[in-house]
Amino acid sequence: MRINNNTAAFNVWTSYTQNVDAMKSSMSKLSTGQIKNTDDPAGVGISERMRAQISGTAMARQNTENAVSLLQTADSWLQKVNDMVSRMKALAIEANGIMSSTDKENVQTEFKAMQERSPVSLPSTHQPRSSTACTCSVAATASLLSQPTACRLAM
Repeated sequence: MRINNNTAAFNVWTSYTQNVDAMKSSMSKLSTGQIKNTDDPAGVGISERMRAQISGTAMARQNTENAVSLLQTADSWLQKVNDMVSRMKALAIEANGIMSSTDKENVQTEFKAMQERSPVSLPSTHQPRSSTACTCSVAATASLLSQPTACRLAM
């Protein structure tokens, strides 16, 4: 009995497994950013550029999240200002229809108290077409902003 070996098939199989192992190693290096001194200079350059791009993208994502948080805080603050101004408007309308001087004084006291604790500078008298009718200073800053932001709300 004679056993024939297919040496060509064995050679193909050996080459195939070696190439698969080399590809796994290369993909692992590429995905993790590992660099060895034995790598070629072009590969090192590509790897370093990819690493820098990844860290830059991560910082951009963090800055974006900080900006979103800042905007959410500003939105919440402006909603409180809006609620306060709406209540002050309701008090002004209510005071217009009150005949009793005691009730008018109570409404005026509440109105002045709201003006005093207001986070924005509200004028005591209405000035039509005034650009400084309502000013504020936002102290919260995101990491991408180095100085507090000042804003103006024109009525």
